[in-house]
Amino acid sequence: MTFDFDVDQGMLDALVSIQMRESGYKLRIRRFQLALLAAIAAIVVICLLKGKAELFDIILGVGCLVIGLAMPVIARGALKEQQQKLDPSLLQGHRTYTFDDCGVHTKSTFGESNLEWASFSRWGVFIDRKELRRFPYLRAKNGMVYLVEADSKDETDQLRQLFESKGLSREQ
Repeated sequence: MTFDFDVDQGMLDALVSIQMRESGYKLRIRRFQLALLAAIAAIVVICLLKGKAELFDIILGVGCLVIGLAMPVIARGALKEQQQKLDPSLLQGHRTYTFDDCGVHTKSTFGESNLEWASFSRWGVFIDRKELRRFPYLRAKNGMVYLVEADSKDETDQLRQLFESKGLSREQ
């Protein structure tokens, strides 16, 4: 199967969302949220020991809670900011990806590459429900994500069958 496409903002947004799903990234967010929860608990214990809560204690506790709840949004913003700092030529332009029995063959203005199936660890499908777009993707063992847009559920199913036949597991 061959996919010819131009990278657009929808694809870049999908890449950020896929990165947010990565288990290591989710774990870092959860650890930060747990640290903030521990800070809130410490504030509550101090207030109980003092017998009263001062305005500063309440403000500090609410601030920790708000930051903890907003952490996924903050993390998404940080990823988008990193993406914007990249060379713009990396984030745009025409690409051709061909998936066959040997692996994935990519072609762009930077050159061509042939990646064997052994260089990939997992696959997934990101669905942008707002724009009604499907983005099947492969995650390479080095962390790179190779993403295409499928025009139909049939194309997505064909890629799924190919990925599974190569022994790749699906990301959750």
